[in-house]
Amino acid sequence: MFRFGRTHADGDLVEVEGLPVRLKVNPRSRRIALRLDRTRREVVASAPDRRGLSEAVRFAFSRADWIRSRLAAAPEPLWLGPGLELTVFDRPCRLEAGAGRTRLLEADDGALVIRASGEPEAFARSVVRVLKREALSGFRELSRRHCETLGAPLPTVAVTDTRSRWGSCTSGRAGGPPVRVFRAPHGFRSPFVARTARRLGYITCAWSAGVFDTAKPGADVIAQRSAKALKPGAVLLLHDA
Repeated sequence: MFRFGRTHADGDLVEVEGLPVRLKVNPRSRRIALRLDRTRREVVASAPDRRGLSEAVRFAFSRADWIRSRLAAAPEPLWLGPGLELTVFDRPCRLEAGAGRTRLLEADDGALVIRASGEPEAFARSVVRVLKREALSGFRELSRRHCETLGAPLPTVAVTDTRSRWGSCTSGRAGGPPVRVFRAPHGFRSPFVARTARRLGYITCAWSAGVFDTAKPGADVIAQRSAKALKPGAVLLLHDA
């Protein structure tokens, strides 16, 4: 653990009023920022370059209350180990240990099984790779169906790690409240999505009507569809591009 009075390096772990804060150099960042790493249950203080790490430490100390509240609200990490049961697109999925390469199998009871090998961390990484592959395949298919209905071209679909967006605090807008609302991709409806979001401290939101404006039917048609769908309490799905 380090504090003031020394040169800080990328990856250092400092203690802010007894709370762990990891220092990170992020060349893509334009300012000092704090974010919660839910996997490690520690806050990351990032700066655009190594010279800014000392300022990141000072900023972390000035936001000790923010750090304390985020760590207190963070759920216990879910460890991907043998015996754990997950849900993959509404299908139960069990994790099992087994020799050989990581495989996604169909069990006799209709459930999915991810069988992987290796030490705990290697096992977890293998499972994540399979889950990301299945998520990409599933969302591509959902996108294809939507585009086919709308007569629109299929866009690029990707699965990314959005850990840096799950609540952050920057020196430029440190007073802004964290966003606690989650909208599922494509409005995907599943009791497991809502349950998982709740466990992470988020509220799921959706819409009552869509006007299919991404098909570019024209401003008049979009306005007519919107007016028809409007009623007290209605939530319309519109896009800004």
